Order: sequence, then structure tokens, then C-alpha cells
Amino acid sequence: MSVWRDFRGSMRCLSSHPLARSTPLRSLLGYLRWQFRARLGRPPFLVPFVDDTQVEVERGGGSSLAAFLPLHEYDEMRFLLLALRPGDLLVDVGANVGLHTLLAAACGADVIALEPLPAARAMLERNVARNDLNGRVTVLAAGAAAVRGELTFTDGPSCLNHVVGPGEAPGVPVRKVPVVPLDEVVPDGRPGMMLKIDVEGFEAEVLRGATRLLADPALRAVIVETQGYDARYGRPGEVLRLLTDAGFVAVHLEPGGRTLTAATPGAPSANTILVRREAMADLQARIAAAPRRRVLGRWVS
Repeated sequence: MSVWRDFRGSMRCLSSHPLARSTPLRSLLGYLRWQFRARLGRPPFLVPFVDDTQVEVERGGGSSLAAFLPLHEYDEMRFLLLALRPGDLLVDVGANVGLHTLLAAACGADVIALEPLPAARAMLERNVARNDLNGRVTVLAAGAAAVRGELTFTDGPSCLNHVVGPGEAPGVPVRKVPVVPLDEVVPDGRPGMMLKIDVEGFEAEVLRGATRLLADPALRAVIVETQGYDARYGRPGEVLRLLTDAGFVAVHLEPGGRTLTAATPGAPSANTILVRREAMADLQARIAAAPRRRVLGRWVS
């Protein structure tokens, strides 16, 4: 039954992905090749990523989408691909195995990647090392929160691990991990900063530890998960209120195009791109002038 469920989920991804829809047969064959390799091959499973980089993906994990979908989180990954420049800084909170981290580093940006769970962090560190990006990427063995301390995380095989909420009885192992406020680990005034947060609903607490960072005009864009997991912590909608109060507006990057337009937060993607109002014109110019790049063997423009 799980095989059928995974197949249906993959077909939904293929049918909704702009690049996959444009070449359906090629995309389906890529998926079938990956399934064959994942079932009969042996790890590590390395796949082409951005330009000359390679990424190790999990068999059956969320990162496996990168094995057959170029930019599997299409809107936000394409935004980073076009908006980042050498010398910029991406702060990647909830880096997991490092797909956003590697994408940013492949664009020439520096990265501070926070990943508290050992298994995902080990793969992240391997991905950084095999692409010779250690000089550009700093990996922190911690999560982010409003105050420094420790929190209990689920520690299962899924990419959906998260801070255990009040009264929650998770059906997977748990582990205590260190957490730090972003204001303690992100430098002041670093030009061209962007922030990506994917922590399964704990985003508001991350932002509460980043008040200085949110007020810094050098922070130009935030990509944040907004698919409703914040309800487990009793603060639905707070993330968007915090970012709106800090001067950010939700935007959408035209599929296949280069135009930023106003967006409804949380729709249609599970993640929302928000841009500081004062940075909108410059980011639009950057996106318009960005070079094409190859991802999973395909040109992305």
C-alpha cells in the first residue's frame, strides 16, 4: 500500500511541476529510472544538481524528489537560483540534507546552514564536502528558536521531523538538541542576505529569535513554510504577521518567466516567498539579468 501511495504522490508532483509538465515523457522516464536505481542500487545515491554540483539523496526520503524533478520545490528554489549572487548570504534554517544550501553555494553565495538532527546533518556535510564547498558553507549542529537552550525533536526517518509540541505523543524516537537564536549566529549588515526557514510549523519561534535580523535592511527576502503546521504550537498565522510587520510582502515568481508579482501568502505553494518592500526593485532587476543554469541536466531560465 505504501508503494502505491508513494507512486500516486510522485505522479502528483510530476503533473503539477512546470518543468515536468513541459516534457512529460522525459519526466516520467526519469522517475522510472530513479525507482529502478533506488530499489536495486546501493547508496550513496548521487544525482546531478546545479551546474557541476552533485547531491546525495535519500532512498524514499523527501530529498529523493531531486533525483527526477529539477528544482522540486520549484517556486522558491528557482527564486533563489535567479536572485542570489556571489558574495550573498543564505541562512538555511532546517537545512536537512542540504538541497537549498547547495543550490545557494552553487550560485556563489555563502551559507549558514542549521540542522540539529545527526542523520540529516551527516548527509548535509557530505554534500558540502563532495562539492568542495566547505569554504563557503558553515554547518551548525543546532536548531533555531527564540532563546538559547535545548528542545525535544522527533528523530524518525522522515523529512518531517519537528519540535515536539505541547501534549504531543510522537510515534517515532525523539532526541534533545541544542537551539540558538538567529540573532546570535548571523552577522550584522552582511549585504545580500536571504533567509529560508522550513521547520514544520516552528517558524514563528525562529523569527522571535531574529528580531535584529528582521530589522536589518541587508535581509532582502525570506522563504518560509506556511502550510499550517504552526497550529500544533497554537500560533496559526503568526509567521506572516511577524514578517508583514517587519516590512515584507509576499510575492510570486512567474513560472517560466522573470516577473515578481504580489501573491496570496500560502497559496498555491506550501512555502511563501516574502521580499522586503525596499528591495523589490533591485531583486526584480537581479532576476531579470540572471544567467540560465543547468539543473538535473536541464536548462532552467
